[in-house]
Amino acid sequence: MNFPNNAWYSTVVCAVTFAGLMGCGKAPDGGPTDAIQLDASAAETAAQDSPTLVDWPAPASGEDLVPERVMLRLVPLLKRYFDRVILDSPAGVGRGFRAAAAAADCALIVCNSDPVCIRDASIVRRLLTELEVPQQRLVINRFNAEYFGSLSAGREDAGGLRDLDDVIDQSGVRLIGIVPEDRQMTAAFQRGCVPADDLPGMTALSRIAARMNGVSVPLSL
Repeated sequence: MNFPNNAWYSTVVCAVTFAGLMGCGKAPDGGPTDAIQLDASAAETAAQDSPTLVDWPAPASGEDLVPERVMLRLVPLLKRYFDRVILDSPAGVGRGFRAAAAAADCALIVCNSDPVCIRDASIVRRLLTELEVPQQRLVINRFNAEYFGSLSAGREDAGGLRDLDDVIDQSGVRLIGIVPEDRQMTAAFQRGCVPADDLPGMTALSRIAARMNGVSVPLSL
């Protein structure tokens, strides 16, 4: 199967977000909590209205976080109509994280390449394993080779990072992709726009999407 450069749009996706995502297709009014009270036609209508990507945005209030019991009913419903259901978990390991993990069958752990983030990734890996989400992959985000080199220099004996293999070893998660720091891509997302396909960050995201779909793509920066 050949994937275009924008391979992350090559499947029909429903994104249920806990931490915010760019607005795409129109989901049923009221968000995930209300949607689960509707019949299957609501999910089918959402899929027909936007054949590429449907987004349920994050709740405006932390009090309205979708509970685990709702996710366990909602996600199987959505799987009938979408090739992929992406659960965008908030940072940390609170209620939103646990609600997303309750309905997940695999997880992408996203972290920067600094020691604090790597320790956090290791904690998330352990919690996901305890929550019976054993299929996990690591995405190293906002990678800057110069900055990473400055963190690594002369710190090997003090628990520093010699190379990206150390990031993988210390997190304990198999690597699926590296997204370079890309200010143009970040600026486009902040404006609510889709970045150009040929930006380094977008190319990296497309390669990750291809690997998630079973395509053999070499790892590269």
